[in-house]
Amino acid sequence: MEKLQIIPFRARHVKEIEPQADDAMMALAQLAQNSPGDAFTACYLGQPIGAAGIILTAPNMGDAWALLSPLLKSFPLYLHREAKTRIEHAIQKYQLRRVQAFIDARHLAHVLWIRRLGFQYEGTARAVADDGSDRHMYSRITMFHMKQEETTCLS
Repeated sequence: MEKLQIIPFRARHVKEIEPQADDAMMALAQLAQNSPGDAFTACYLGQPIGAAGIILTAPNMGDAWALLSPLLKSFPLYLHREAKTRIEHAIQKYQLRRVQAFIDARHLAHVLWIRRLGFQYEGTARAVADDGSDRHMYSRITMFHMKQEETTCLS
């Protein structure tokens, strides 16, 4: 089987990923391209099949996002390793103390994956999606949180 190719993210990639993204995901893609943070696209045979990244939303905080085609199920280990590596890189690069993600409550596979990436459940945002569905909030608190607490205590 061919290997995935990882390339820098561009908002136009979202339109090429099947199934087609909704308006909210298109808006997020534009935000991701024009905001500080890191994002990448996974391509198979030259076709984008997934995109993900972290948007810096406040000092030392980021929002993780992903748009994943069903084709990515053929590369679970590669995708997981790549996502984990890129999350770790963004945490170090931007000294993030918190990374958060909203996960569609109806997709158990997404919930299990975000947990495997080291995120913890914080709560449910009711009827927050465009279609009225719920989203689970997950976060990952990092070592940079500990360093800020130490600095505050020493002041």
